[in-house]
Amino acid sequence: RTPPVQQPRPQQKKWGTEDCGVASSALVRIVGGRESNLGAWPWIALLFIDVHGNGVRSPLCGGALVTPRHVLTAAHCTFSGNRSLTPDAFVARLGEHDYLSTDDGANPVDEPVVRIDRHAQFNSRTYLNDVAVLTLRRPVPLGKDIALICLPYGPLRTDEYQSRMANIAGWGELYYGGPSSASLQDTRIPIQSLDTCKESFKRTSITFTDHYLCAGSLKGDKDACRGDSGGPLMLLDDQQRFTIIGITSFGRRCAEPGYPGVYTRVAKYLDWIQPKLV
Repeated sequence: RTPPVQQPRPQQKKWGTEDCGVASSALVRIVGGRESNLGAWPWIALLFIDVHGNGVRSPLCGGALVTPRHVLTAAHCTFSGNRSLTPDAFVARLGEHDYLSTDDGANPVDEPVVRIDRHAQFNSRTYLNDVAVLTLRRPVPLGKDIALICLPYGPLRTDEYQSRMANIAGWGELYYGGPSSASLQDTRIPIQSLDTCKESFKRTSITFTDHYLCAGSLKGDKDACRGDSGGPLMLLDDQQRFTIIGITSFGRRCAEPGYPGVYTRVAKYLDWIQPKLV
């Protein structure tokens, strides 16, 4: 006797769980990094932001594409000082490699931002809840140049990630106070324990909870830097897919010995993020 056919319940798509995290290219503010291979990080967004309201947009933050129409970034990237920026200040560029070159082999797509969902409890002093979702005007075309990154569901939702190696990538300053990189840079960094982080930043007013994630070499040779803010801290999962486990938030200068970089722990915000991805 054949069992009765179960009618599938229409289910809202849960983004970040399938068709994500795989780059076509072979893998072999980033300080101590190297230029990325073309197409190595196809979910990285470069955010051009008009902070002065004069129509001039500069490449100031990074982000990560989690659906064809949504970029995950840091809440602090959506402010200019105390002033919250409006969506029309933003253009998200996907599929970029060297933003000053037209013959770098990249085929970037620019899409205006039409909506900003920033965490209502973002604290600009402690950078707690430094997370925002940007909705693009249209979905960007996915392919070998542009792809989605996975969100940390499954075992990665409760993982401490401690002593694992993660990747960061961005167009930020090559060293503190130095020039920004026009081409995408990346590096691998170790994830540090929360205790290490607390010790490093003990003279600050920040109470480190597990909503933060710390990563970077304590030797002071590899770190994210200004301009890398909002970009993803990426971990290769057991299925060889890249997952965003952190959003670049803040640090003490860049690659300052003894100070890891601090990231927003994405796993703690999945229930906040997912409803915004419609």
